[in-house]
Amino acid sequence: GMDEVCMNYLDDVGFVIQALKADNMKINIEKADGTKIGLDLNNIEEYFNFDVGVDWEITDSYNVEIKTPKYIGYQLGRLRLEDDGRSLYRAVEANDDQFIFERIALFDDPEVIESEVKSFDEEDDIYLVD
Repeated sequence: GMDEVCMNYLDDVGFVIQALKADNMKINIEKADGTKIGLDLNNIEEYFNFDVGVDWEITDSYNVEIKTPKYIGYQLGRLRLEDDGRSLYRAVEANDDQFIFERIALFDDPEVIESEVKSFDEEDDIYLVD
């Protein structure tokens, strides 16, 4: 019952299936050796570019607190046309600007189309797909 344009979009692009939202964050900046970098109103723009509407404050010499809720992570999902929308895949990591998808299922593996799969790890049921 889904429009063909929508089905093609989900096959090619994917969609967000999980998102990580932080209501409040405290952030500090450190050098490679672990030394904290001091923050004040004169240097804050070197490290952060806060948009209008972001509620933030420097809480001490080293920490910035962001009080406006923000999405800080997400996981992509994919439905493939070949599976008739019956199998859902989720991105488990990214490698060289490619998402690596893992099949989410309770039952046997669907047929995998050889031309799409770069590699397959049988032990973990993970496919690297173009």
